[in-house]
Parts: sequence; C-alpha cells; structure tokens
Amino acid sequence: INCRNRRYGVDKVEDEAEITLLKEFDINCKAEQLWKKGLESVTAQIERNRNTLEQLDIDWSNKLESDEYDTMNAKLDNGNTNKQFYAGAAIPLPIMSTSESWAQYSHDNIVRAEHERMASEQLRTLIDNMFDDNARDMHQASEMTQMGLQNNISRLEDSKTKMKDNLQRTCKEIAAMEKALRDLKDA
Repeated sequence: INCRNRRYGVDKVEDEAEITLLKEFDINCKAEQLWKKGLESVTAQIERNRNTLEQLDIDWSNKLESDEYDTMNAKLDNGNTNKQFYAGAAIPLPIMSTSESWAQYSHDNIVRAEHERMASEQLRTLIDNMFDDNARDMHQASEMTQMGLQNNISRLEDSKTKMKDNLQRTCKEIAAMEKALRDLKDA
C-alpha cells in the first residue's frame, strides 16, 4: 500500500488490487484492536480468578486451623493439665463468628468462585469464537487480495503483450516508411 501511495501521475491508480489490499489492512487492524480488548478482558478475568482463589484459600486455611483446634479441644477433659481458665472466655464477643456466619461466608465464597469459573468459561468460548471469526475473515480477505493482485497481474500482462505487439507493428511501419523515404531519395 505504501509503495502504491508513493506513485504519482498516471501511475497512481485505484484498482481492484489496491481496494482489496486496503480492505485486508482494515480487517487486520480491526482484528488487532479486538484482540487487544480480548487480552484486557482475559487479564481482568485472571485477576478476578486469583482474588477468588485467594479468598477460597484463606477460607480453607481458617477451616483447617479451626478443625485442628476443635480436634485438640475434643481430646480435653477435666483431668488434663494443659487447660487454662480465663474469666469471661465463654462470653461470645461481637467480632467472633458464629456457625451461621461461617457457613454464610463459605457459601458466599463458593458462589463467587462458581460465578468466576462460569465467567472464565464464557470468556474462553468468546475468545475461541473470536479466533475462529478473525481467522476466517483474514483468510477471506487474503484470498480476495490474492485474486485482486492476480487479476491485476493478468491485466498488466495483457497490456504489456498488446503494447509489445503495438511496438512491433509501429517499428515495422517506421521501418517501412524509412525504406520508402530511401527509395524516394534514390529515385
């Protein structure tokens, strides 16, 4: 396209080849912009997945630690020596979680994780479809450009052949006229 744009005068033409080249360039630019947006979406989804995984890991870690404490406390009885009594330790504080709040927190984490998993699947499907559509569009544009260039080459070869024939005919006519002039001078 740049080579064609540098032409001037009668050599600067807008033909089928140039039109198809411009269309192919436009399709490639649009595909590039679409892939940039797709990459941004994928990056954002990966970040959301990481955040969700971190929340699930924290929840699992808390539950594991709590299970270890519960297991250790279940083994305690009145005869154990490693227990300590503190005044007011049995009074629930407002910041302490209850089994209901714990279950709700876990449920919310699971729902969020499932939502992000489904969003990831949908994004993967969208990216796959984008890839297929872009590949098809770019292939079609490439074929159209190839046909346009091939048609242009054929047209130029036909023109070249006609110009050669015309040149030979003109040269023969000039040679015939020169011969006629020499014959006239000799006569």
